[in-house]
Amino acid sequence: AVMDYLTSPLCAVPMADLPAAQFIAAANVCDEAFEGLPQRYTINGTVSSDQAQSTVLEAMVQAMAGGLVATTWDVHAGKYIAPVAALDQSDIVGGLQVTPGVSDASVFNGVKGRYIGPENNFVQTDFKPYQNTTYRESDGRDLYTNIDFPFTESLQRVTNLARIFTEDQRNGFTIKAEFSLKAWPRKVGERITFTSALLGQSAKVYRIT
Repeated sequence: AVMDYLTSPLCAVPMADLPAAQFIAAANVCDEAFEGLPQRYTINGTVSSDQAQSTVLEAMVQAMAGGLVATTWDVHAGKYIAPVAALDQSDIVGGLQVTPGVSDASVFNGVKGRYIGPENNFVQTDFKPYQNTTYRESDGRDLYTNIDFPFTESLQRVTNLARIFTEDQRNGFTIKAEFSLKAWPRKVGERITFTSALLGQSAKVYRIT
């Protein structure tokens, strides 16, 4: 669906510019059965020509808990894939910047929002808020964020996406560095391991963002 939208007259991206193998891999993840559902992710809804393309694409990839890179059209769907490469501190050829986690102002332990589907007669309706009880106990208070799901028609899928986004923002330890050409083939969304005596990390798994 994302490929169809990108190559439509609304976006007019040439098909040759899209990494077909990545779109096929993401589609295959979406088509997998998951927890009683025939497909892990689906996309349902409509778009109009007056909507900003970036807004539509963001909502589309949100429906598969994935990502899309506007400069290269690299795409991935939300599923854990084992690391594809190993990097270590000796591979850094420039500066190293560390962000230990998300700020207190940005952290949340639950999600509220709206969705549209047959379960609510296709009328935009608030879904039952999702909350991670472990995070709630640790935080000592309710910390909700608002996310609407315009392309997800099933409450079960909405709840699963809310769970993914809640857990994902808790894994906020980030490094930013200039790596050698060893890192050149790597793509956004892939996972690698990183080993650093400076940071006390041995084969720690990171996702490239």
